[in-house]
Parts: sequence; C-alpha cells; structure tokens
Amino acid sequence: MARIRTTCPACGEVDLIPDRIVLKIEAGGRRGAYSFTCPNCSSIIAKPADKKIIGLLQAAGVAESVDAPLPTPPPPLTLDDAIDFHRELEERGIEGFFGA
Repeated sequence: MARIRTTCPACGEVDLIPDRIVLKIEAGGRRGAYSFTCPNCSSIIAKPADKKIIGLLQAAGVAESVDAPLPTPPPPLTLDDAIDFHRELEERGIEGFFGA
C-alpha cells in the first residue's frame, strides 16, 4: 500500500495511507482540497490541492469524495482560551474537568 508524505503544521512531515485522506475536487477537476487527521497530534488538517496534487493523490490510491465535506479546522487557541482553561482547572481540579 502506498504511503503519502504530507505535513502537519504542528508535527512536520507525516506519512499516511490513502484511506486516511479525504479528497474533494471542484467542478472541472483543476482545483480541490484534501484533509486528514494528523496521526501524531490528532489535529484535523485541510490543504488546497491543485491539478498536480490531485493527480498525485489519485495515483497513490486516494479516492475522491463527493459527498463528504472537508472538515473545517478549529480556530487557533488564544491567550484568553489558555487563561480560561487554567481558571477552570483551578476551580474544579483536574478530576472535575475531565470527569474522572
């Protein structure tokens, strides 16, 4: 089975098998996008794909998905998010926060 090397913004280069990649192609087949879940950090990554990338992914065995929408990556965490998380941990403790 083919291995496809791509990059995660947080982890760098990662290798995936074709079944782990979602490829969506726009009408005409010249542009599209692909997405995957990083095997290291579990982040959902979405990237644009031009005609060359689409061809390479298809040649490696990635199937085009017409019905599955590309997942939208969550917005990056802000300093306020980290402060809120810290406050929640202080108030509820780690067991209360994670339901342990």
